[in-house]
Amino acid sequence: MEQKTCKNCGIKFEITNQDFEFYKRMEVLPPTFCPDCRRQRRLTFRNERNLYLRNCDFSGKQMITVYSPDSPVKVYHHDIWWSDKWDPKGYGMDFDFSKPFFDQVQILQNKVPRMSMIISHCENSDYAPYSVNSRNCYMCVSSNFSEDVSYSYQTNSSKDCMDCTLSYHCELCYECIYCVKLYHSFWSINCNNCSDLYFCRDCQGCKSCIGCTGLRNKSFYVFNQPSTKEEFENLIKNLISRSEIDKMSKTFTEFSDTNPFRSSYLINCENVSGDHLLNCKNSYYCFEGEGLEDCKYIYTIPLNAKDCHDCHYSQNGELCYDSISAVNDYNCKFVLHSWDVKNSSYIQECYYSSNLFGCIGLRQSKNCILNKQYSEEEYNDLLSKIIEHLKSTGEWGEYFDPKLSLFGYNESLAQEFFHLEKKNAVEKGYYWKEKDSREYKPSTYIVPDDINAVNDDIIGNILACAECGKNYKIIAQELNFYKKNKIPVPIFCPDCRYKRRINTRSLKKLWDRACDKCGAEIKTGYPPDGKRIVYCEKCYLETVN
Repeated sequence: MEQKTCKNCGIKFEITNQDFEFYKRMEVLPPTFCPDCRRQRRLTFRNERNLYLRNCDFSGKQMITVYSPDSPVKVYHHDIWWSDKWDPKGYGMDFDFSKPFFDQVQILQNKVPRMSMIISHCENSDYAPYSVNSRNCYMCVSSNFSEDVSYSYQTNSSKDCMDCTLSYHCELCYECIYCVKLYHSFWSINCNNCSDLYFCRDCQGCKSCIGCTGLRNKSFYVFNQPSTKEEFENLIKNLISRSEIDKMSKTFTEFSDTNPFRSSYLINCENVSGDHLLNCKNSYYCFEGEGLEDCKYIYTIPLNAKDCHDCHYSQNGELCYDSISAVNDYNCKFVLHSWDVKNSSYIQECYYSSNLFGCIGLRQSKNCILNKQYSEEEYNDLLSKIIEHLKSTGEWGEYFDPKLSLFGYNESLAQEFFHLEKKNAVEKGYYWKEKDSREYKPSTYIVPDDINAVNDDIIGNILACAECGKNYKIIAQELNFYKKNKIPVPIFCPDCRYKRRINTRSLKKLWDRACDKCGAEIKTGYPPDGKRIVYCEKCYLETVN
């Protein structure tokens, strides 16, 4: 084991012998940034929630995109980007050993058109960045294999859901977080294989429960006490007004905080550390993942990864390192939004390819450097010389320099987990996107407290968020969902609703603290100075009913 000092933030961090073995397999130098700074650097390259109107640089038609109109890059509508109407190899460059590598990448990325939004095999889902194989999804992020889902984040393999986060195989759910296989459930967190839940936490195999925590295979329970079907249904009848829902939410929060929280959600895991992991083994400091094996520093991977370090959103990857959205990739490092790629490094938005280096926007390609085509022999010979050169300049083994990000720091996902004020961000060398000056309009419709009092004429009216003042609208698909499930129309805009949900998410950080029951040392996502009662796994399981 070796201790190093992060060259970005100055803190000490450890590199274990197992880490050194992984870096040797990946043929990279050990990192110079600590794990958090490596994560922050990657996240500066992903914009999930800031959408803009701008014209397609190919057709001239107006489109929705994650790139602002003042971004220096060319942007094509995703349908055109995937077509054969342009050739990304037409922008190929010779590698210049007299110039820094990242400067050459910047020249290339200012030439190669970018996809308006990364969307693949979707239908009627133009407002759903990073989505795949989905239908009728609106204002979602990473909606995969889903249908009729709105205002949700990583709600995969789901149907008829709204305002959900990191929930899979769900149907008719609203405001659910970290839930799996839920049906007709609302305002719940960390629940699995349940139906008809309202304001529940960590319930499994349950049905028709309100305000419950830590229940297993129970039906008709209210605040962890048995109830009759009639009592349950009478309570539900009152949950159609915003005032009653707010009252129930406050009561549940107070009740929940008096009950213990499990130190971490590790289900069917072996030799792991982290939080919200399922079916994982031999993986450390990982968060929000399923099917991880021999991984470290993994964040939000919904399904499968093996022998990977420092990756986000990179399911079904193997031997991947320091990458974001490296999907179905093998033996790849320093990847940005590239799928089904093998044996490649420093690539952006490349697909179904192998043996690429420093390339952007290639599809079904092989043996390319800076988008220029080479024979296999030429590629291997030049690549070995480039790697030796980058080792001498100190660039080899580092992720893309944040100055290459096409987004302002405050547009990127980094701001969500590593919040900076403009002054501090600029001092650290990050680009800052100034907000467009606009005046929000007052509401043209007063939203009733009760869903039964809402008419179809709300559609098309301008609403003003009760928290930030931002204008938003209700669409027909959304209103139908509220009416069908007897949910009052929200008075907060989608962004403020999202921020409220992420405040309950894991911080993707582990703290050392003692179990509040037995005193055993635990690692948990709940900071020691928090108010919540946190039990080790053994003590927590003794409390579940």
